[in-house]
Amino acid sequence: MLTLTSCENMGTKEKIGTTLGVITGGIIGNKIGGKDNKVIGTSLGIAAGYFIGSSIGKYLDEQDKQRMAQSTQQAITTGQTQIWTNTENKTSGQARVVETRKEPKPVVVPILKSKVKQIPPLDIIGDTYRAKSISNVRGGPGADYVKTGSLNAGETVNVVGKVKTSDWYLISQDGVGSGFVSAPLMEHAPGTIPPPSGTIIAQGDVAQQQVASERVCRTIEQSVSLPDGSKKSETIEACQGGDGWKVKS
Repeated sequence: MLTLTSCENMGTKEKIGTTLGVITGGIIGNKIGGKDNKVIGTSLGIAAGYFIGSSIGKYLDEQDKQRMAQSTQQAITTGQTQIWTNTENKTSGQARVVETRKEPKPVVVPILKSKVKQIPPLDIIGDTYRAKSISNVRGGPGADYVKTGSLNAGETVNVVGKVKTSDWYLISQDGVGSGFVSAPLMEHAPGTIPPPSGTIIAQGDVAQQQVASERVCRTIEQSVSLPDGSKKSETIEACQGGDGWKVKS
């Protein structure tokens, strides 16, 4: 499974929609196509060759591409440098975290108009979470807001971000913001794919809302050491989005 989704108007605002579940499992980037940034989400075992930089990928076999892809994914999501070695062909590589920083970045979030009226400033997360128990979904970040739904124990959803001023998550289902859940009721569930809700959402039910936000960006240097003693490297930059990490072109 390989999903590429372009972002609109990245210079001033970033469009959020697709649930992270679609792209959990391998969010690795490469400089693919023109001026637009690309969201790259893929199963590591199938599509490793697509997102290893061409200057490196052409020197690696399929297994080593997969090793590099997994290392880069882990470096991007954890912020820690990752190292791999293939003892059979004496190839090794690393994904080194060069820089981690926070950027203020307004985003545009699609929301269900009937459930979410206003979104306060967010710290972007863009990852899959699981409900620890039956949890209320509310129209705003607080127990005094109207209940708009609920999550069953063990149910997974995409968390777009955490409200800056309170311990509440904005969640999205089927790629659309559907309400807020108290953060202590949720647990991180990386690698899990939230199932579709089965609800048909009409275009008229969805509004696009611009939200003040802050996101984490990381610069990653991918490098390999080849059996002949030569080294190849490439640097990429990835930033958090409400639907996962996006790699800048």
